[in-house]
Order: sequence, then structure tokens, then C-alpha cells
Amino acid sequence: MLKGRRFCVHHAKIVFNKEATYIQSVWRAHVVRNKMNNIFLRLDDDMQRKIIWHMREQYFIEKHHHAPIRNILNKRVKDLFNVKETAKCATGTLYFATSVPSLTDRTCQQYYSKVTTLYNLYTKYAPIADEDYSHMLYSIQQNLIRSCGNSLHDLTMRSPGGGLVDGNEAALTYTNLYNSIEAWANLYYKPHWLHPFSLQRHAAYPIPAY
Repeated sequence: MLKGRRFCVHHAKIVFNKEATYIQSVWRAHVVRNKMNNIFLRLDDDMQRKIIWHMREQYFIEKHHHAPIRNILNKRVKDLFNVKETAKCATGTLYFATSVPSLTDRTCQQYYSKVTTLYNLYTKYAPIADEDYSHMLYSIQQNLIRSCGNSLHDLTMRSPGGGLVDGNEAALTYTNLYNSIEAWANLYYKPHWLHPFSLQRHAAYPIPAY
């Protein structure tokens, strides 16, 4: 029985919860108004502005700092790996339009230098990086290292001018790439319960002389 009317358990919960929620909202509004009238409105203007600023601080940080950085990182991933966005579906919204790395990038030293910089940035801004784009980077990390390692081992890595890169310089490029991906991957996998970074360096790879 509820208000003299018979309800089944299911409908009684709906009616009761609706009224209970309304009563709670009225009470919360009453408490907030009391605090506003008895505390906040009695403060001087400078103190009121400081309180409002601290209440909105996280919003301003997200809008003016985190969001722009995240957009820059996302654009770099799109440009470097030819990532496209599609409508929301069960498998996500992002996909690679070409293989990673592409055939034209597999022996390009400048490409691997840009990838190294990108992973270093994702390591620096890991707490605010976009989750979907981070997962994309996690999915291609071993392909990038193997591809760079193959171009080093086969002595096919080329400079921006098209000439072959010296063995020590190519080894340094590979080492920098490996270290940047390893640092980011070990930071990323822990909170996501993924397998830790475990790709081993090939014994045939030379050690940089500088």
C-alpha cells in the first residue's frame, strides 16, 4: 500500500524513488541557498572571485591546456600514421588507412625520428592523452621497432636526401626509437592490464659509437 493505493513491488519502487529524489533535491537546494546567503554573499568581492576561480579551475585547465595539447598529439598521430576516423562502432572510431609503417617510410630515418619524438610526447603527457589514440600507438609499437631494426640490419636506412645512413647513426636512430617506445609502453600497459613491453633488441644490431 502506498498513499492508500495498491502497487506491485516494481511500481512501488518507481513511485517511491521519484518522490524521494524530489525531496532530496529540494533539501540540497535549501542547504546550498543557506550557504550562499549566510557565507558566500557576505564575503568581499575579491574573495568571491577567488572562490569562483577555484571552483572552475579544473574546467579552465581542461579547456585551455589539456584539450589543445590532446588535439596536437592526435593530429600528429593522424599525419604520421595516416589514421582516419569513422562513425562510432563496436570496434572503435579509428583505423589505419595504410600499413604502419608504410612501404615508403620503412627505410626513412626522418620518419623514425618523428616517431621517437611522438612517443616521447605521449610519455610526457600520458595522463591527459586521448585513450583511443594511445591504444592505436600501443597496437603498432612492435611493428615500428621491427621495421626500424630490419632497415638497420639490412643497411637500407636512408637520410632525407636519399643517401644511405652510416651504420652508427642508424643504430642511434634505432636505439632512440626503442627507448622512447619502451618508456611509453611500460607507462601505458600498467593501468590497462596489458602485457608489458617485452620486445628484445636483436644481438646483431650495432651499438652507437656516440
